[in-house]
Amino acid sequence: ELRTPLTAIRGFAETLRDGALSDERMAKRFTSNIADNAKRLENLVGDLIELSKAESPDSRVDLMATDVVQAIAKVLRGFETRASDKGQQLELTDAGVVLRAWADARALDQVLLNLVDNAI
Repeated sequence: ELRTPLTAIRGFAETLRDGALSDERMAKRFTSNIADNAKRLENLVGDLIELSKAESPDSRVDLMATDVVQAIAKVLRGFETRASDKGQQLELTDAGVVLRAWADARALDQVLLNLVDNAI
């Protein structure tokens, strides 16, 4: 899974190096693709680190009453600009619903970040 974004980054960078920089529109598209794939690679590496921590005998889960709707809203706010740049709109329709769960807030945030990042 690490090879896919790495291969894309390398391909776009080599194409830019070999002359695509002269076409401003293409260069912008390629640099955007490089940035997206670098972010994907960064997330994969982060996931590997989190997985290794979770498998550690010293790992701890901090369960607490967590407002799931509020957690989702916070994550969506963090992606508004990126989604807008891609012509997408993020919308949470909660209709005043209160949804609480016993969860590790940090782990829930990470799961939500990954889901939204992958969706965009």
